[in-house]
Amino acid sequence: MTIRPNYVMLAAKTFAGAFAFAVISCVIQYFQGKGFHIIEVLWIGAFMGGVIGIFVAVFTPREITWNDEGIKIRTLFRGSGDFRWSQLKAWSPNGRGTFLIKFEGRMTFQIAPAGFRSEDWDVFRSFFQQRFPDEEALFSFGRPIRFGRKDDA
Repeated sequence: MTIRPNYVMLAAKTFAGAFAFAVISCVIQYFQGKGFHIIEVLWIGAFMGGVIGIFVAVFTPREITWNDEGIKIRTLFRGSGDFRWSQLKAWSPNGRGTFLIKFEGRMTFQIAPAGFRSEDWDVFRSFFQQRFPDEEALFSFGRPIRFGRKDDA
């Protein structure tokens, strides 16, 4: 199966989240007795939303193809890869946040599910949950971390 992100949707969702965070932080400051100007709030929100939206869109793979033998991840930066499932070290779903995949000898791929259709993303995630439950990391910090394994150090 192959899935491709909708970069406009991805950028819009991350922009909206970052913009809302900026606005909420300014409202909290208001209730703490600090003033703010609405133009500043809008400017900070637009800037944060734009930068984060573009950053996430640029680093999200442009195509992910997988089958029973392996997976192909095509990216704009950091290099694409073709991997056999035997090279999978760990994966971390992190809810609807960043999905992390670590393969032997490679940096961790970070995938933002916000750019993919929900149905496609659910199929992708279910594949990992059903096929590789032992490689699921319950904790991640920039890469999936699984305790009790020598390669997680």
